[in-house]
Amino acid sequence: MVFLQFFPGHESRATEALCWAEGQRLFSAGLNGEIMEYDLQALNIKYAMDAFGGPIWSMAASPSGSQLLVGCEDGSVKLFQITPDKIQFERNFDRQKSRILSLSWHPSGTHIAAGSIDYISVFDVKSGSAVHKMIVDRQYMGVSKRKCIVWGVAFLSDGTIISVDSAGKVQFWDSATGTLVKSHLIANADVQSIAVAD
Repeated sequence: MVFLQFFPGHESRATEALCWAEGQRLFSAGLNGEIMEYDLQALNIKYAMDAFGGPIWSMAASPSGSQLLVGCEDGSVKLFQITPDKIQFERNFDRQKSRILSLSWHPSGTHIAAGSIDYISVFDVKSGSAVHKMIVDRQYMGVSKRKCIVWGVAFLSDGTIISVDSAGKVQFWDSATGTLVKSHLIANADVQSIAVAD
């Protein structure tokens, strides 16, 4: 038997990102700039916290489940520590020039990939510094588009980053050198998400 649970929505809280952390803790973030944690028993919001980066487009929990990243409209990537009762701001990573639309942790927890408009950044988690910036190809069916939105990124254990974008491409990148390894055009529309099996 399958049990479904519903959290009531609200027109001022459009959800852009959801993730699980620390086992069974559910977090969401959205265009109102807040991070929310849910009470899975009472089916309501435990608390909401402003990330102070404008609308939040992306969120990812660390492999250990003890940290939370959010990607914001102002180009900031913000790191939060997950405490037993709440979350606590830890630090900002190097600010980028455009909104952060997708995030993925390396399975070791040492680096992250952040997808934006026209590029992917790789950050060192310990320093918060950007170590690589990979520019994506704006070409779509032989025509150059005005911009290419990186809707999703996945960081693999061997250091490969996979990206999906608004030009319908899936691309494979070497995070150590910041270079493109393979590119596949798979759709004549945006590819908006990606998931990788364990």
